[in-house]
Amino acid sequence: MKNNSQLICPNCGYDLYRKIIINYQKEITNMFGALEKNTRRKIKDVLFKIDKFSTIRQYDIWKFLQDIIAIKPPIIDKALEEYIQGNHEMKGVNYLKSMILNLEANKNQISLFQGSKPPIKIIV
Repeated sequence: MKNNSQLICPNCGYDLYRKIIINYQKEITNMFGALEKNTRRKIKDVLFKIDKFSTIRQYDIWKFLQDIIAIKPPIIDKALEEYIQGNHEMKGVNYLKSMILNLEANKNQISLFQGSKPPIKIIV
């Protein structure tokens, strides 16, 4: 028989043998408290815009915050601005999460091109 601790999901807390009831609202409040004020406000605004198009469950917000909580606020802010400017509200929370995670994964490559001039083509 396997150890009980091996059957608990590290991401969502699901236990195979017993259900763990998570108070999502409390967890969401704690995670929002860990974010900077400006970032927290922007996330709430974007979630409100997304909620106009499709209903967002508390579990989805909890999972979203759990996945992005370790990312630095400037990266989150940049992704939120791109999300708003691109009018992606209809695409949902998972699209926003993937934008943030992709910016985090590619931040070194993106920083190489910031401030550089684009190549000039001479057409004869």
